[in-house]
Amino acid sequence: MAAFKYVVYNNGIDTEQSYPYKQFLTTCSYSNQTRGTTAISGRLLPDGDEIQLQMALVTIGPISVAFDASLMRFYFKGIFSSPQCSQTANHAGLAVGYGTDEVKLKNGTTKLIDYWLIKNSWSDVWGYDGYLKLARNQNNMCGIGHQSCYPTRLRSSQSLIPPPPSTSLQITLKKKTMNVADSALIQRIQ
Repeated sequence: MAAFKYVVYNNGIDTEQSYPYKQFLTTCSYSNQTRGTTAISGRLLPDGDEIQLQMALVTIGPISVAFDASLMRFYFKGIFSSPQCSQTANHAGLAVGYGTDEVKLKNGTTKLIDYWLIKNSWSDVWGYDGYLKLARNQNNMCGIGHQSCYPTRLRSSQSLIPPPPSTSLQITLKKKTMNVADSALIQRIQ
């Protein structure tokens, strides 16, 4: 919700094209000359409710999420799951989908594990070309269900509610196409 408050406070937000993300700390250089919108409102999903987050993804589209990314700096593949991950958010991303992978465990057996597919801002060399698979239905892993929200209106006449998405989720990344049934190894931080 802090991002929405920022837009309201500054009477708008720059477009991504005019203010691209850089992977280092810098001073804010907002310019109202290149803003993409001047008004915004949004909806916060029920706190901690992963079912509502899943339903919103299906009916609304991508959802802004906040989560604890403290242990994710070196994530590169698999479904991220860690008992050390807290419920306190320190990072934001965009939930763009969800799925279930069949994962081979250390003992040789396999297990189906649900995940959220999250677009991150740490460049396309991180994770799956900039995407994270975060464990789903595991007690709000890393706080994923606590601050989920989406914009409902830009300006006063432009609605952001898109038509319902297609029934099959497919995201094409630079190196490969990921379907919701894509198999991967689970990554656990011990």
